[in-house]
Amino acid sequence: MPPEARAKQFAPFAALKGFEEALSLQEAQKQQKAALDEEEIEKINRQLNKLTVGDETRLVYFYAGRYTPVNGTVRLIDEHKQYLEVDERRVYFDDILRFD
Repeated sequence: MPPEARAKQFAPFAALKGFEEALSLQEAQKQQKAALDEEEIEKINRQLNKLTVGDETRLVYFYAGRYTPVNGTVRLIDEHKQYLEVDERRVYFDDILRFD
């Protein structure tokens, strides 16, 4: 067997065609988490203080490299661990961008 033919059997193999391109596209779409000023933080804190379990809410929070809107029912508010659960999503207070 010629050396060129032998080398082909050890060449990289892409089992999922387009997977590498999809990964690089996803990385390119990630956003930076915004730095909020004191006024914005205070506004979010006021909204958090008004919330009670069972309230309907709409907010935008930072998750997995992008800002994600969520709306639903508040299921849990854990002030000690600094998060709330909206339906099945856990939203940390520090990741909230705004309430809508």
